[in-house]
Amino acid sequence: MGCMSPIPTHSQDDDFISSSPSPSPSILESSQSVEFVDIKQDRPAHSTVIQMVKTRPNLGIAVEGGAGTRQPLPKIIKIQPGGSAQASSDLRVGHVIVSVNGRDLRGCNHQQATRVIAEEFKSRRNQSLEFMVVDSNQYKILY
Repeated sequence: MGCMSPIPTHSQDDDFISSSPSPSPSILESSQSVEFVDIKQDRPAHSTVIQMVKTRPNLGIAVEGGAGTRQPLPKIIKIQPGGSAQASSDLRVGHVIVSVNGRDLRGCNHQQATRVIAEEFKSRRNQSLEFMVVDSNQYKILY
């Protein structure tokens, strides 16, 4: 799966468990009860799809990270007051963005990832955006 590749869609009945013979499951529990999420799966465990309606002229998020950095996927570091993200979504600081409107951000460097997010926000095709995210405040993410 590369930068901006469409993420395969699954029915709601799919359990998203890999059929790989690999011994490492998508979620691992350590002795301290911290859950790990393997971000490499098509639909990572504990990922959530958050819909954001375009209610304002700006998106209003700041992100850090991208491929080639210590934070390989964009992570929301600020929700700006007055933006669409604050006004009409459940996006939160600490959410790691896996995809936007089905466009995969895995493998995208920071510039590519922010361009995809901006393009989807500016697009007139949809009045909303769908962010697939994993909350790094709740889970330890394995890249």
